[in-house]
Amino acid sequence: MKKAARIIVVIALTMSALTGCLSIELIPAGPSTSVRQPASSLRVGNNETIRLEPGVYEGNLSINANNATLIGTGIGRTMIQGRITINGNTNEIRGVTIIGSVTINGNSNDLSRCDLSDATVAANGNNNRY
Repeated sequence: MKKAARIIVVIALTMSALTGCLSIELIPAGPSTSVRQPASSLRVGNNETIRLEPGVYEGNLSINANNATLIGTGIGRTMIQGRITINGNTNEIRGVTIIGSVTINGNSNDLSRCDLSDATVAANGNNNRY
């Protein structure tokens, strides 16, 4: 990671510690058709919002949080290929095409604004939308 990017991340993390809320925008380099970064490198915590740029994120993603939001740039533009596991409540993923599988362990999680036509979903909990 370049020095300027590290400084921005440190500032964002410092702001998170002060405010208790963090919003991160991940903007990987490269053309929009390239594989972005491994999905497993995404870290999502309680009350966080992560914005994904267009492209393909490959690998497995675990969301071990409550009230977290993962926002893509639109169905067919931002894709996650792999296995997504959500362990928590009231999380939301939107504007993303998911190719693979999704396991939801929690309540009131919302994936209703994702394309799941190439995904299998197993939900263990109540009031989950997909």
